[in-house]
Formats: sequence, C-alpha cells, structure tokens
Amino acid sequence: MRLDEIASALSQADQARMAPELSPADRVIMEQACVTLREAERTAIVNVETGLVERFTQNAGRTITAHAAALAYDLFEGHTYYVHNLLHNTFASADADKVVNEADINQTLTEILDEKGRAFASIMNQLNYQQKETLVAIAKEGKATGVTSVAFVKKHPLKSPSSVQYAISTLLDKQLLTYDDQGRTKIYSLSDRFLSMWLSRTY
Repeated sequence: MRLDEIASALSQADQARMAPELSPADRVIMEQACVTLREAERTAIVNVETGLVERFTQNAGRTITAHAAALAYDLFEGHTYYVHNLLHNTFASADADKVVNEADINQTLTEILDEKGRAFASIMNQLNYQQKETLVAIAKEGKATGVTSVAFVKKHPLKSPSSVQYAISTLLDKQLLTYDDQGRTKIYSLSDRFLSMWLSRTY
C-alpha cells in the first residue's frame, strides 16, 4: 500500500473503532487494525529507501541514517508538521556531505526548544498557578487520562480534582490543550508538541 492509502485506511479504522454501536469484540478487532496500520505507516515514512524521509532528503540534498529517521518520526508519533520541521532544521544546519544521525536530530530539537523558550515562557506567565501546574502535569504524561482522578492529582501533585477540571476547561478555551475521545475516556495532550517537550524539560 502507498503511504496515502495507509493513512486513509488508518483514518477510517480510527473512526470506526469509536462507533458507539460497535460490540466489544469488534472494537478489539478495530483497535488491533489501527495498531497494525500505524506500524505500516511508520515503516513507510522512516524507510530511507522508499519512504517520505527519502524524498525529503533528496529535495534537501542531504542523507540521513535509518535510526535518525525513526527517531524523528517517533519523537512526534509521525505528526507530519513536527517531523518535517525537525528534519528541515536539521538538514539546514548540516554540511552538504553530512550523514545526519541521531545526535544531530537531538541537537536540533534542543536548539528549536531553546529558540522557542522565550515565547513559551510568556505563555506560561499568562496562566494562573493551577492552570500552569495542570499543563505541566499533562505535558509530563505526554497523553493523560483520568486527569480529575485522585491518583492523577496526587501523582503530580495538584490541588484538587475540581481545580484540575476548572484549569482544563480554561486551557481548552485557550487552545493549549486538546483531547481525543476514546469511548467514555478522554485522552488529553498539549496542542503544541514543541511546547509539551519544552515543559517536560523545563519543569
């Protein structure tokens, strides 16, 4: 399957598994299909012979190791904007004959986060204490569930479940948070993957 075909099939399977009329057995089947398709998508993207990264490197006039390509993909779970941004900046700073490796990817990511640090700090300064602490907690989780549970509040630690709920409502309004509905479960994450990484490293 081509990459666009895999992406289309994954999107359809992801929507299908959320259908409320789906039986538990069928939901398990669809979730497994999503896992299989995500792995196929990852393979197609990070394959330096035929994948998206190879076409990107040809356009940039640089080469990259398979491990470095996989790292760029995995850091952002294949989110195209962030993968391309990271690769573009890595290649832009690499010598013409340089083979980009994992160290180069990590170094560029650090430079990107440092460059964005002042803007991110300004965002944090506009939040009250509970909003800030809730955002940091979710950033550290990467993807967070049960955010108003006693266990989550104690783990980070936060003031109370009710204060977290109020903070999340505000953070969603500010578009700093997003969530994915999975049945009755909401999985929260930061809207900006770079901000999420910066918070995890800074706090």
